Amino acid sequence: LAEAAEATLFLTHPNIAELDETGEEEGTLFLVEEWLPGVCLEDRLKRAPLGRAEALSFVKQIAEGLQYLHNNGVVHGDLRPSQILAATDGTLKLTEAGLWPAFIAARIALSDVQQDAAYYRAPEYGTNAAPTPASDLYSLGIILYRMLTGRVPFDGSSPLAIASRHLRDQPLPP
Repeated sequence: LAEAAEATLFLTHPNIAELDETGEEEGTLFLVEEWLPGVCLEDRLKRAPLGRAEALSFVKQIAEGLQYLHNNGVVHGDLRPSQILAATDGTLKLTEAGLWPAFIAARIALSDVQQDAAYYRAPEYGTNAAPTPASDLYSLGIILYRMLTGRVPFDGSSPLAIASRHLRDQPLPP
């Protein structure tokens, strides 16, 4: 975890949650990011789809955060609405950026511990390929689809079934 988080430790951008500390306490690794008391995008999307103007504003902020990460050699690798939080002024911030290598090192499938992860994962995850900036953009596209339609493009009975649909199916037109 410390090595994965280290890549983002000194990154500063209005749309990236600042990483304050990493460490280990009684054998449990942890990280501390800035306090963001606003609602997460997941909670907002549960209420209703967004209008076009609000969705575009949100996507612009997320894309700017991703561009900053990518320009600094970091792939988020786990972009989904529950990882996007609002600051008190309403600015959206990406959280837990670049931690995907820690899951690989621990031999843990992210979808095993985060049930909603499979909905937003790019098709290459189904082939065990490492995420790339294109993977983050695919996830952003899924988030935009959900913002506008109120649903994800692929559903299934398990993370494996959802991953399979990302590989072989076309989404319903929004």
